[in-house]
Amino acid sequence: MQKLIKVLEDMMIAITFAEAGEYDAAKKISMQDSAEQELANQLKTNEA
Repeated sequence: MQKLIKVLEDMMIAITFAEAGEYDAAKKISMQDSAEQELANQLKTNEA
């Protein structure tokens, strides 16, 4: 549940930056989220 909350918070932050015209910051935040998710998936795969 905590992961879901974190993902939603990060999306809301990225949306806020995008609405303010800070597209570079929004893209950086969204890319960071993608990288974190990919790393988490790799860790789960390695544990199995």
